[in-house]
Amino acid sequence: MFLDPDAKTWDEVKFIFEKIYIDYDEACARWPDKIDFLKKNRITQKQYSNRGRASQLEDNHWNCVELLEYWETGLATNGYLGRYCITGMEGEVIEPCRPSPFRFKQAGAVTRIENMDLPDDIKRGMIARLPERARLPYHIETDIDIPNMVWGRSFIEYCASMQETLAKLDSAVLDNIQAHGVARMILPESANINDEALSNSPWDVVKITGNQPPYFMGVPQIMPEMTSLRINIRQGLDDMAGVNESMMGQQSREQSQASMQYATNQGNMIRRRMFNKYVLCVESVYKAILDLIRKHWTVGKTIRVLGKEKALEAIDIKGADIDGGYDVVGEYGVTLSLDPITRREEILTLQPLFEKAGVPTRTSMKMLKLNELEGMYDELELAENRQKEIFDEMIATNRYIPPRPYRDHENMIAFALRYFNTAEYNNLSPELQNLCEQHITERAQLAAKEKMGGGQATPGAQAPGSPPGPVPSQMAGTPPPAGVPGPGGAPVPVAGPQPA
Repeated sequence: MFLDPDAKTWDEVKFIFEKIYIDYDEACARWPDKIDFLKKNRITQKQYSNRGRASQLEDNHWNCVELLEYWETGLATNGYLGRYCITGMEGEVIEPCRPSPFRFKQAGAVTRIENMDLPDDIKRGMIARLPERARLPYHIETDIDIPNMVWGRSFIEYCASMQETLAKLDSAVLDNIQAHGVARMILPESANINDEALSNSPWDVVKITGNQPPYFMGVPQIMPEMTSLRINIRQGLDDMAGVNESMMGQQSREQSQASMQYATNQGNMIRRRMFNKYVLCVESVYKAILDLIRKHWTVGKTIRVLGKEKALEAIDIKGADIDGGYDVVGEYGVTLSLDPITRREEILTLQPLFEKAGVPTRTSMKMLKLNELEGMYDELELAENRQKEIFDEMIATNRYIPPRPYRDHENMIAFALRYFNTAEYNNLSPELQNLCEQHITERAQLAAKEKMGGGQATPGAQAPGSPPGPVPSQMAGTPPPAGVPGPGGAPVPVAGPQPA
């Protein structure tokens, strides 16, 4: 990558050169008039990367051509259309310069034109004349900022010298072990010994003749400073990497769980700036993907996703379907810890506060995100999903759907009460809001009726304000006594002949 040398921030970058490798056969098919140049610059054997101080991201290539791809952002000098071309490493033009293909119309402009009451040919002409602006098709993420430079720096660069010192200390210890891993005997000059009997094996038995017994060479001790220096360097590497023993689940001393969690969170805070940059990078990538869909998906493409209750959902989407009707917002670390165990403990600790605030227990269970209980979570969400489907159908068809009996009315009503407080519900027309409220009103009445036994209430139990229920004789299937009110509140006639 070769960035604009005058740029000090990513927003100031005007152009970028990128070294690319294209398969030789593909290059010949794309540029048949450049076959002589491609054949001359064809890579026919592997290029082994330098594994010293060179980048470890270098690849080995075979049967390809090395080219340079040029991208220029939208500027006033190019009519905000940008520039794009492909050249050889020495500047030979492979693909002539043209407007950048990574340019887009303003989001929502196409939708506004299509919603106008104009003929189709006029709409197409207006859409074709909409201005486009080019951007760079790259998304940068750095760790440590460098003043007045677009490029960043990784903490590994600061650790390199310390790692080399650590490697030298370990090499000195290994050399000492290798030199004294075998017993070295010191013999008198008059000793008679076969030189072939001595080797590096510690299992050799050597017989000698002489009056002076042999003795062994003492092993030199390692300097105490080497051990302490190695410990300090190792600790320094962990400090620069933002790693502590609590993050590894290790305990060198007795400490509470709260202190370990605090140390883990503090270690993660060292990389908070990089995480924030990662959030912005993800937002930029997804916005670019949606812009490409808006521009190139003129025909509907089928998208398959795993929806609620593990059902596979498919829908045809065109670029105009999402033109201007989207936004991407990424968040990191705004609520709970990254560690799932710590997150669940925090939720359980806050559970009494949630209950006082009126948060249902089922909401807290969803926040726990126990993957082993996916089936149970589906059971909790069944009522909410069914009620949401009813609301969606009424909104789409503008037709009222009455509630049906023998449903989970309590949880469906609980979902509706939350739904009535959302911005989506506030944006509905008053007629649709009345339909939804009428549906929930009738569902509440149906729930109260079913709770009373579907109109056959038990003795002494009746809904507030409801007419008196039947007596026990009616529940047993026998006719009530004469004069006792029936199910409708009217007295039952006495058996036998009645006066005219």
